[in-house]
Amino acid sequence: MNEELPASPDMWLRTLGGLVLAIVFAALLAGLLFPAVSGPDVDRRKAEAKRQTTDLTNALKYYMIEYGKWPPITGDGLFLDEKRQGQLMRILRAQEVPNNPRRVIFFECKAATERSGKYFGGLHPKTSVLLDPWGHPYRIALDADYDDTIANPYPDDPLIQTGFIVWSPGKDGQQGAPANPRTSKGSDDILSWQ
Repeated sequence: MNEELPASPDMWLRTLGGLVLAIVFAALLAGLLFPAVSGPDVDRRKAEAKRQTTDLTNALKYYMIEYGKWPPITGDGLFLDEKRQGQLMRILRAQEVPNNPRRVIFFECKAATERSGKYFGGLHPKTSVLLDPWGHPYRIALDADYDDTIANPYPDDPLIQTGFIVWSPGKDGQQGAPANPRTSKGSDDILSWQ
């Protein structure tokens, strides 16, 4: 005859407690291995973009201190296309000697990361364009007439009192706020002057 003793309530509590502890441990481990994509990743990318705009504005400042003028490629002061921005980045990295004859390295940056044929967060290997963490080229404007003012790239926002600005269109890749692209207010853009 096989007689089983009924389990004591104390044993059930210990088993249940062990099971709850195992579930909590598994959830914590899953959180470490697979972090949430939206919150921390967006904050990390914004912080990286802000750091890159700061690093680039510092490079521009030190170029001006070193040479007392902007490179002769400045023209209207806007570096919004790949060709001009790539040339400016090569100058700041001492790869274009005629416009940086002392070969001072003003800017150092990692190479862009490539995923599925698109580059992100660094210097594009072919064009030398500086890309933000979302893969968009940074935009650069210099005070070409040396009056310490730059027309705001957001026409509804006030004039900017500085010699140079750098900005990223942010995650959405569109300059300005969704409801009004003529202002930076309410946008996800990363600006060096705010």
